[in-house]
Amino acid sequence: MSLRLLGVAALLISLTLYLPVITLFAPFWELELLYLWAELFKATEFGPALAATLVSTLASLAVALGLSYLLMGALVFTPAYQRFARQLPLLLAVPHLAFAAGLYLLLSPKGWLERLVAPMDVGIWVQDGYGLSLAVALGIKESWFLCWMIWAQLQQSSLADQFLVAQCQGYQRGQIVRQILVPQLLPKLRWPLLAVAAYSLSSVEMAWVLGPTHPPTLAVLAWNWMLDPMVEQRDLGMALTLLLMVLMLALSLTIWQLPRVFSGIVPSGRRRVGRLRIGLPAKRLLFMLHLILGLLILLWSFTHSWFYPALLPGRWSLNAWQSLAVEPLLNTLSLGLVSALLAIALVLLVLEAGIKQTGWILLPLFLPVLPLVVGQYQISLFVGMPPNWSAVLLAHLLWVLPYVYLVLKPAYLALPHEQLLTARTLGLNQTDLFMRVKLPLLLRPICAAFALGFSVSLAQYLPTIFIGAGRVETLTTETLSRFAGGDKRLLGAQAMALLAVALLAYMLAQRLPHIVYAKRRAMH
Repeated sequence: MSLRLLGVAALLISLTLYLPVITLFAPFWELELLYLWAELFKATEFGPALAATLVSTLASLAVALGLSYLLMGALVFTPAYQRFARQLPLLLAVPHLAFAAGLYLLLSPKGWLERLVAPMDVGIWVQDGYGLSLAVALGIKESWFLCWMIWAQLQQSSLADQFLVAQCQGYQRGQIVRQILVPQLLPKLRWPLLAVAAYSLSSVEMAWVLGPTHPPTLAVLAWNWMLDPMVEQRDLGMALTLLLMVLMLALSLTIWQLPRVFSGIVPSGRRRVGRLRIGLPAKRLLFMLHLILGLLILLWSFTHSWFYPALLPGRWSLNAWQSLAVEPLLNTLSLGLVSALLAIALVLLVLEAGIKQTGWILLPLFLPVLPLVVGQYQISLFVGMPPNWSAVLLAHLLWVLPYVYLVLKPAYLALPHEQLLTARTLGLNQTDLFMRVKLPLLLRPICAAFALGFSVSLAQYLPTIFIGAGRVETLTTETLSRFAGGDKRLLGAQAMALLAVALLAYMLAQRLPHIVYAKRRAMH
């Protein structure tokens, strides 16, 4: 079978996986939406939940955009720039849930930060009513994604030349970033900002750990109602899920108009001091925060007793680690490995087939998670698929596939045409050209796509718990279960296992090109 036919088959498989996107509104057709929305607006939880959702979503977008502006503005086109770009995949590999668990251990009442400032009698809290702690956590995590997107855009444009020309004309770094880079980058960041908004709006796992509890955010409230045994409450949950789509549409229109705010900015000719000095300290502070959170998770996982206000555990124990089950680890590894490899194969075959209109693969990134999970559940019921490992694997692919595509498509399009033409001239057919030339050249992007795809599969909570009906346990589902149990020692051990698996996958992806091409340093 030729690669073109395999590409068409991969395209059909991908379209089948995307049926929940294609039939996005089908589960809501039979609902009495006007009645349900009237009841929804009467619910006492709705108003505070809506306020917390809007504050946490908009604030997280502001924090993410502001941090990425400060970091990239201070580092871009400096000697530290490429080093920071190489560190971004590691920061992206940190699971959102592990980061949230670490922040909870740091900022919760009687947490480590409160212990540190105990003599000052300062209260440190999470789960505030407006979702501000959730917004900060989401903003920090999503800022790495935006930095990665900015880096990718800078690699493909002439902004480096413009930056150098502006510097030669005497403009300071702050002026160049504000007046030249930002107006040109913001239009290209519309889609990444939509992805950040979609995740922030519909995040359940991070909102469960750091967000308000009574009432929670709209996503958590909808999730709780959809699990209610009463049909009326489940219908309200479905109506609330549709409302998340309406909010996402409003956010999309707002984000699409955002670049117009900066479109009129042009260099005035005046040279002013603006060096973005806060960028480098912010980078060091954020790196230190990640290190502190990892150490806190590690300390709690080996704790037997840790009484307030001691800064370190009084007694150590392996009991928390001994309580961990092997099955969630095996499920996590198998789901991550298979979903990442399948997504890589599908994306490469679709690209190799020369199919040009493939941007739809990114659609799940711009939609709230809950409506897609509801669609997956309805389709699995329609086809009679049991809630097992295979069903969860197919559910994970809906989110793994777009991230793998995001990494592989630019790398595939950047393959050197001269080498490909030379190989064709030497008589290689399409299959040999793909296997013997393109795949070796794409090894590093494939490894990066694998690490990212594995991390995305590792982080999936709603598809795992909903499509698997709670029967397929993973490290992510177990971490949230430990959090609900209230034992910080068990939470630390489970979150540490989650973090360790993600970092090991990243390290493997980083080292594999060096191992395969040990004697070809240019291929690293």
